[in-house]
Amino acid sequence: MTALLAITLLAAAPAGSLDESTRAVATTLRPLEAPIGLFVTGPKPLADAYASLLASLLADAKQSPVVLSASLGDSAERAARDAGLRSLVRLEASCDGAALVVRGDAFSTWQNFWSGKLPSRSSGAVVIAERTVADEAVRTLAGSVALTPQPLAADAGLVETDAGVLTLELVSLAALPRRPAALATGDLEQDGRVELAVLFDDAVWLFDASGKLKAQAALVAPKSPTPTREPFGLVVFQGDRLLVWSGRRAQPEAFAWSGGALTSRSLVEPTALPVSLTPALAAFEPSLRLWGRTYELPRGAQSLSALEGAALVTTTDGSARFVRAQGVGGGTLGAVGCGSALANFGAGQPTSVVATSTRARGDGDVVRVLPLLEAEGAAARGASSLELKASWQGALTRGRAVLASAGEDATVGGFVVLGVWHDNGSGELVLLRRGTP
Repeated sequence: MTALLAITLLAAAPAGSLDESTRAVATTLRPLEAPIGLFVTGPKPLADAYASLLASLLADAKQSPVVLSASLGDSAERAARDAGLRSLVRLEASCDGAALVVRGDAFSTWQNFWSGKLPSRSSGAVVIAERTVADEAVRTLAGSVALTPQPLAADAGLVETDAGVLTLELVSLAALPRRPAALATGDLEQDGRVELAVLFDDAVWLFDASGKLKAQAALVAPKSPTPTREPFGLVVFQGDRLLVWSGRRAQPEAFAWSGGALTSRSLVEPTALPVSLTPALAAFEPSLRLWGRTYELPRGAQSLSALEGAALVTTTDGSARFVRAQGVGGGTLGAVGCGSALANFGAGQPTSVVATSTRARGDGDVVRVLPLLEAEGAAARGASSLELKASWQGALTRGRAVLASAGEDATVGGFVVLGVWHDNGSGELVLLRRGTP
């Protein structure tokens, strides 16, 4: 099963706990001389996320941050000096009950050993003590909230097919500190176990099938001279490589799993991607190259889901276009949100369209499952998806689904992961899977 996805973020995200804390610390660090080394300790998922966000803010301020490995311990200052870094920031991030607590210091690594009996530094040290209310995402990263999937308070539904009755359920998989920009499912380790990659504006995170954060890595591609208005991007599993392209970076880059970590291996040319999409101001250009064919879309593309020779492309006008590898298909289906995808929920089951609404704000987004053939027929007539009878329908208890990626696992069969935005600026991964009949 193959699934590809590209998605546009439609609105700027309000600050969450991590955003508030890192922005406050970044303001404190403005007087420091660049380049700056960042050394962050604490629970690894939380420390890595904090370092990644803070590095992004310092990079925007042209302070040339470099994240140092937390395994350095007391040698962080020596490592920073050896790397030519002029300043070092040492922080400890932790979750103290309902608070995100960050403590540490920042100082110049350059020392004048000729100024007297004791070496003097070019500037004094800065003490950092930041305390912010911890939201659910921060508590999750700190290990205070279990990532075990829990059923949402949404009605399960039944899909009536020739192969029998199929029960579906929506399950909360993981909380995210920010709204995701793109996601995809695949097998990066090539061990037969499905993984989920989530792209943010400045980093990519890798989860296992249970929703546990396995690794994360900062993007290293140079920033685009013409960045997109809002962050969005493309994530593709390609064998043992993970290809990602943020709309705010000049070109895609390849990541690999090495030594238990997600490592950036190289920058790649856009032509190396299995699908040709070019970032524009707030979406991809309305020209898609897939399966050796070029398709001209009525509007800029927001998301792409390809499965077994069929593809669903959503566009900025809230509609979807169907294409086929054989060149068959076409037409436009109205009222299809960008968090939609093609999926197959089990052996013998027909391919379905998992369609989300086109709403831009609000909670309780509705998710509908439509038979692909019926959806293609409606598209040929230029009809709306709301005219079709859904074979399954459910609602999120919170947020709206704006991303989707289909996958397949040996234990649960076919599934779809939804990337959900919450109005407070955080995100969530929600699983649509087979339930118990």
